[in-house]
Amino acid sequence: MGTFIPRDIWCTRELSGDEKLMWGETVSLDNERKPQRVIKALKDKGYITVEICKQDNSRVICITGRYSHLDKEHMAD
Repeated sequence: MGTFIPRDIWCTRELSGDEKLMWGETVSLDNERKPQRVIKALKDKGYITVEICKQDNSRVICITGRYSHLDKEHMAD
């Protein structure tokens, strides 16, 4: 099982590689209530924090713990 990224998304020059991968991940989670369950589980286990902005009902999700400070150089390892 994996994430499917359609050819027109994969081949577009409008999106970076990271944006294409994030698109694929978002689509793979975009069914029923799965994203909310996954986000809640990660929050409950202390891997992420979630801040909700009441004005526009948006969420900010941040990584916590030992991976919260990683930049692109560290993630390459």
